[in-house]
Formats: sequence, C-alpha cells, structure tokens
Amino acid sequence: MGENFSLAYRRAPSTYSDMQKMSEVDEKIKMDEKFSMDENQVRKNLAGFSREDICYFAWLCAVRALPFMTAAGSFDYWKHTQDENKRQRHLLSVLKAIDIAFFATRTTTTLNVSSNTANARTAFYASRAAADAAYDAYAARNTDVNARSAFYVARAAGDATRAANTSSAIADANAYATAADATRAAAQQSIDLRPILLEDLEIIKTKKSKFQNDTAIYGQIWSNFQKALHDLGCQYWAEWYAQIFAKGFILDDKDRAEIEMRLNVPGEIMERGAADVARYVLELKEYGATRLNEARILILGNKGAGKTSLTRRLKDPSHTMPKNDESTEGVDVLDWTIPPEPNQPESGVNVHIWDFAGHVITHAAHRFFMSERCLYIMIIDGRTEGNSRTEYWLEQIRNHGGDSPVLVLINVRDKHHVDVPENTLRREFPSIVGFYPVDINAGGKVLDDFRQTVITILRENPLWKNTQIAAPVYKVKEALGQRFKQGNEFLDRAEFDKIAKESGIETEADRKQLLKDLHDLGICLCYDDADLCVFDTLVLNPSWISHGIYRLINWGSNNKKTVLSIADFHKMFTGKDAFKYVGKAGFLFSLMKAYQLAFFKNTQAIFVPLLFPTDRPKDSRLPEFNFGDRLRLDYCANQALPPYTVARLAVLHSQELDEQNSWRFGAVLHFGDTVALVEENDRARTITVLVRGSKQKEYLAHLRNTLNSIFDDYKHNRPELKYEVLLPSVGFDSEDKRLSVDDSTAFMQTESQIIEHAKRGRNLLTGNRYFPEIEPNETIWGYGLTIINGDVIMRDKNADHSKHINKSQTTIHDDHSTRDDHSTHDYSVHDDHSKHIDMSQIINISFQDCSINFQGELNALARRFRELGSPDDVELANELRGVASDLDESMKEIPADAKLGSSELVKVKESLRKNGLLDRLGGLYEDLNDENSELHKKAAKIRKGVEALQKIGTCYNDVAQWLCLPQIPRPLLGTFGKRNSSS
Repeated sequence: MGENFSLAYRRAPSTYSDMQKMSEVDEKIKMDEKFSMDENQVRKNLAGFSREDICYFAWLCAVRALPFMTAAGSFDYWKHTQDENKRQRHLLSVLKAIDIAFFATRTTTTLNVSSNTANARTAFYASRAAADAAYDAYAARNTDVNARSAFYVARAAGDATRAANTSSAIADANAYATAADATRAAAQQSIDLRPILLEDLEIIKTKKSKFQNDTAIYGQIWSNFQKALHDLGCQYWAEWYAQIFAKGFILDDKDRAEIEMRLNVPGEIMERGAADVARYVLELKEYGATRLNEARILILGNKGAGKTSLTRRLKDPSHTMPKNDESTEGVDVLDWTIPPEPNQPESGVNVHIWDFAGHVITHAAHRFFMSERCLYIMIIDGRTEGNSRTEYWLEQIRNHGGDSPVLVLINVRDKHHVDVPENTLRREFPSIVGFYPVDINAGGKVLDDFRQTVITILRENPLWKNTQIAAPVYKVKEALGQRFKQGNEFLDRAEFDKIAKESGIETEADRKQLLKDLHDLGICLCYDDADLCVFDTLVLNPSWISHGIYRLINWGSNNKKTVLSIADFHKMFTGKDAFKYVGKAGFLFSLMKAYQLAFFKNTQAIFVPLLFPTDRPKDSRLPEFNFGDRLRLDYCANQALPPYTVARLAVLHSQELDEQNSWRFGAVLHFGDTVALVEENDRARTITVLVRGSKQKEYLAHLRNTLNSIFDDYKHNRPELKYEVLLPSVGFDSEDKRLSVDDSTAFMQTESQIIEHAKRGRNLLTGNRYFPEIEPNETIWGYGLTIINGDVIMRDKNADHSKHINKSQTTIHDDHSTRDDHSTHDYSVHDDHSKHIDMSQIINISFQDCSINFQGELNALARRFRELGSPDDVELANELRGVASDLDESMKEIPADAKLGSSELVKVKESLRKNGLLDRLGGLYEDLNDENSELHKKAAKIRKGVEALQKIGTCYNDVAQWLCLPQIPRPLLGTFGKRNSSS
C-alpha cells in the first residue's frame, strides 16, 4: 500500500503539451517521496497498539488530510463530469469511508459496520473511484496540485476503511498507507504533516497529552475547506469537522450515535450525495427518528421455476400450490407481516414480496422495480435450469441490486437434482448468502428452515433493522398507507399537500423534498417528467404501475402488435382489476415513455420496440456495410448483457428508426444519407454498431453516447469498447483483395490500445498477414477520438484535419483556443509511408508492445493484491511486480535492428534464460494454466479478479510467442482468449 506513487498510480499524459510538462510532474513526485512517512518508523510505533488504536490512528490521519481536499476553495477538479451530482457522490464516498473507519476504533457499538465486509468493500471502492476522478483532472492538467491533493485525500479515506476491515496483523499496513497518503496530500501544498502524525502516534501510545488541534497549521486552506463545503450545500459537514477539531478528535457517545445515524441513511438517499445525506440527518435530529421497518423480497427466476409457489408459502407454509396453468403476468406483490419476538418489540418487520414474471418478454421492464436494499431470492428449476440462465439472473441482480444479499433456492422436484457450481458462483457473485435445495411443493422441515433463514435475515440485516426516517415523514407514510388500505391506488398533489401539512410539513419546499424522498423509498411515486406532470397523479401502490406496464407488454406480445393505441386500451385490461385503470391510458403510456420502453407515434398511440419480431430480417433487406467504407465499434461484455438494450436504444433514437427493417435485437437507423445498424448478440455478449455515410463519425459518436448512458444505469462494470482499425487512406481501398470479411475481427482494437499506442508513437498490431501493423492516427481521426480530462470521448462535430498520414510518428496537440473543460484536442498527421512492410523488422515493435501490455496487467493485479493487505497477498504482489520489472529490463536488451531469427535475438533469449526470466515466466504459465493454483484462488477474492487473470494470460501468450514458451489454451482465457493472440 505504500509503494512509490510513480509505479502505482502514474498514468500516461493525455496530450502532447502534457508530455512537455513531465519534468514538472517528476519534480512533484520527488516532493511526494521527500515528505512521505518512513514506513519502518510508523509500523514500529504501531507494533504494540491494539487493533482499535491502530484504526483510530488511521481515522485520525484521514481526518487531518481532509482539509487538503479543497485547498483552492472548491471541488472544481470534479467539475469535468457531465453528471453534476457525481461531485456530491464522490464527496460522500470519502466522508462515508472516514465514518466507517471510525467505527473500528471502538469494540462496543450497536452497528457492526466495520466488520460488514460488503459495506466496507463498497466504501473502499467508492473512495478509490473519487480518487481516480480527482486524478483524471490532474492528469489532464499536470500542474493542478489541488486535484492531486484531493487524489491523496480520497486514497487516505479508502486506506483507513481498509484498516477498519482487516485483522490486527495487517491493519498496521493500511494505517501506514493512510498516513503516507495524508502526508502526500499535505506535501502538494508544501506542508509537512509528518511531525504531527508522529506526535499523534506517541499520544495514542502514552495517552498522556492532547492532540494538536489548532487549525492554524492549515493557514488559508482551512478557510477554503469550510467555504467549499458551504458552497456545495454541505454546511452540516463543515460544522461537523470544525467540531471534531475543536474537541481535539475525541468523540463522545452522542457523536458516535450521529455517525451511526449517517451510516444508516437509506441507500436511495445516499445515492444523491453528501448534501442530501446531511439534510436527511438534520431532519432526524430536529424531528426525532422512527424506524422505517419496511423490507422488500424480490423473487426472480425462469418461467415455471416455482416463484409464485414460494411467494405464497413464505407467508403461509400451508398455502395451497398454484394451478399448473396459473402464471404471474408481470409482478405480483404480497404483503407479509413478521411478528416481533417475545420481549423484542422492534424485531417485527413489514415485508413486501415481489414475485416477478419469468416470461422473457417482461424482463426489460424488471429493471424499474429492482433496486438496492432488498433481499433477493433466485429460484433454480431443479429439473431444467442451465448454468447460463442462473448467471443471467445473478448478473441482473448485481446490476440493479448492488451488494444486496441473495439466496439461491434450488426447487427440487424429483430425484434428478441439478448440478449447481456453487463455489464458482460464490466467487463470481460474493453477495450470495447460500444455496438451499428445497422441495417447495412437499414443504416440511426443509422449507421451514429456509423460511426461518429468510426471517432471520430480514430481522437482523442493517439494511432494514437500522433504517430510520424523521417522525413527520413516518406520520405521512402511515397516512398514505391508510389511504391505500381504503382502496385508493393514487391521489393528486393537493391531497398529498393536505396530508403533509397535517403531519407538520409546513413549507412548499419541504413538501417537495418529502415527495422526492418518499418516491426514492418506494412509498409514494411521483414523476417530474413533463408528459406525466399534466396528470397530477401520485401513485400509492407501486404494483399498480408494474401490473399495468406488464399488462401492456403482454397484450402487445400476444396480439403481435408493436403499436398500442388508446382505442384498444379497454381490451388490454379486463377482469376484476380492470376498473383500476379506467381513464389512465395516457398516464400509463407516458410512463412507458419515461421508462424508455416506448415512444409516442401520435397523441393516441405508442410504439414499443420491445414488441418487434425476434427474428433477424433477410440480409437483402438490411443495408450493406463493406469493410473499408464503414465505422464499427463493439461493446464486448464478460457477463450477461442487460436485456433488450437495442430496443431501449430504438426508443431514444425513434426519429431515425427504420421500423420496417428493425427487429427486437437489431435497429436500422437513418440520419440523412448516413445509415447505421445496431445489433446485440446475447450468446456472444456483444453489441455491434456499424455506420456509413457522410456523417458517419458524428452519428457514431451520438450512438456511442446513448449506449454509454444506458450502461451507466447499471452498477456493474461497463462492457469493453473496441473499434475497427481504419487502414491508411493512401494506397488502399475497400476493394483490396487482401481484405476479407472473415478476417475483419483482426482489426478490432480496444479503446485503450488505440490511445496508448498513439501516445507512445507505436503502430497497432493486427495479426493480419498483409497488414500486420497499422499506424493509429487514421483510426483516431476517423472516429473523432479525443481526450478530455482523462476521459476518451468521440467528437460529434466536424473538424478540419489533414489527411496525410505519418507512420513513424504520432503527434497529439492540445488546442488552447478554449480554456474550459471541453476544449478539443486535434490529432494532426503528415506524410506517407510504404505499404510494403519487412516482416523481419517488426520483432522489436511486437515484443515491446506485448511486453508493455503484459507489464501493465501484472502491475495492476499486483496493486490489487497488495491492497488486500495480508502478508501472503503482499508477497504474491511482489512476485508479480518482479516479473514485470524483469520484462522491463529485458526490453532494453533487444537491439533496435534485431531481425526475426537473427543471431542477436538468439543471444538475447539465452541471456533471458540465464537471468531466470524464462523460468519465472514458466512458473507463471503453470499458475495461470491451473485453476486450482494459489494465484487463481487469491484472484477470486478480488472483484473481477478472474477476468484480470484472463487478461494476464492473454498478454502472456503474446509475449510467450516471441520467447518460444508454451501457450495457455484459449478456453482458459474466457472471452479474452477469443481475440487474435497478436492483437
């Protein structure tokens, strides 16, 4: 955790002018190390500390570092993000990490936050995301020491959380890392924090003095810190930390209770950021707090798996089983009251069980009713379920439910039990609590035991047990609940205001905020969308919405209609519940639009792309996209794609949609003379975008922004993005006989590969025998790629570029014509290059490129192992970094003019053999090749760790081909092994 900054976090510069500033960066790094804490000195002092005291020191370091986050008086380094609320969320992630760290400083607490691995892990990664965002701003403006200070502060908060979530044996390593980052944050402002932290260690050890708490040591920085928080609407936080300093960092029971209150703010409120959490806590303090006492169970699985049966038998174990032809149409909601245990009045829970339909056509709508702070039960059909569907449902839960607990129930129906890879699934989905083989139909003790497990989780999990709302809000919630019990599915705003006033919510601003809170908590749904505001409808029963939407989708599917009209609305709702939807066609249609499930054809009808035919049209009906005349990008996922992504994109691009030639998994779009095809392949887990025409660059950028925004809605990682490399415009055309459609995948390169090779002045390697390497500038220009504050984006406006290609050098210019965060960067290229390439000359380029990629992946995984903190993990991290370092040295031994099969290269390989590098690579090969190796087992502890190993394995194969080492079989490399080994 205390490794040299230049090794662990330094990134390549974003622009040519950034490269010219590298000397300034190097000087700054030297300053970092000059002011860095001495690790041996700190750990020696910590040697006799209790775990609580170690964690207290880590917390204290993070608190002392915090003012340096806003040394210049603002959070402008986070301003580059398009989502303004991200600043609030980034700030909260740092503040929350510090709060969680504090709870490890005392052994007695009613909230076991610090030992809650999922909570601490989430806080750690969130604070690191805030650090990365600050660093992105610094990387774009190398002299921005304020962003750099913020980077270290956010890291310190994450390190403190790590200390809180590790054993005493390794907590000291994380405490040292916190101290090191705190001193580096101060060093950016030319302040030496080391003497104060060393004095803190002595005070904690002897308990004889008071901590240095004079804010004057910060100078103007303290005033700037207070000002920045006030300007962001976070006066509460400014006052809180002023109070901590004033108290000399000694917190009493009242303070601890307030921290506990903050950590138990509902996740839906936390999602909005620091200011909203502060407001929520102040309301609890002013009006008094009442336990919310509401929990949701979401039951998911394929059609016929037994979801409805379990829903009924959870509430009543003796309930009759549903009939064979009885099936959930959308979502059925069943209320279940769990009574309190004797002498424990607060152990009772009001539960809402949501039974989701398994019909495939309804899955696109599930995302609107799945959320965090729920208990998920996923049912596997013991007779028919395959692993792919199991992973599909678990992936959807992770995308929408985050770290919510998951119970996997295997519905045993006969003697032939399904073989579920429990250990594999636990490694990939850490939120799984357990696997439970249960015969729902037979019932008995096994079902009773499962039911008791559910009850225990609902009673004990802090997600529900400790959630509180302000007393007036609880009063409004109860009043709305009474309205619902009286048969009211919805009410208008005037009625809501009357109830709120009677409950003590006096001002319009407070009532509006209350309505927003109730909406996020799922108690009373209101919508700000302009199309919905006109209906003046607040929904008291969320299942009224879910039932209505699913009914529309199912009716359209059964009647093979993509257009749903108000004239047909009465046909869609029949039976005993039909009266609930009378006069609500316009409202439901507008909801379908707001949920991006449909768009209006006219004022009387909506078009639902989800209801397109499933079959792909004949090729003759689809536009052609010839290699060389098109732009192409692929989204490649390592997990199940969100269902019906293209149908959602079709809604967002309804003006350009070709309704006659599109289908459920593919959309043909027309933008003037530019045409596009967006197609998803669920089996390959890819979404491909093809565009051709005079505006192809601009339109592709538009489509990419849309897809990115769709993937941003999901909590799991975005798919990897690849571009089809463009051939030089000089000397080649789309009719070139050496190009074939079958070979086109060789030209797909990741976004990072293209940018990094351009910045290093290197050619892209394709593996195609006619075009083994291609200069990247044509691709950068053709796709309009640029870098703004560390983020790769696609420009959607025309720019004047020279079309002359220089294969030997890429220059990346920084356009200083604009000074804001959206300044453009032009990629200028010149001159010509022979299309005839001597294959014997590319060994140096190929090996160095492969080695650079390999080193990067090894160092990235090493950092993550080191963050785990245990001695074994740190040792493994050092081994990986050692291999990377040896590879770096080996690159220097390869002569620039070495040729394939030359005597020089033979000598180099012999040298590598003598210095032991080939043996170390051989050992790495064995570990990568063995899924039971320690390397594989430890990688499973890290989020996306298995994927990291697969990337390393692919990079290893790239290097191994030059060193005549054995190759790892591609099936072991997952989707990464599908690409060409030389790419």
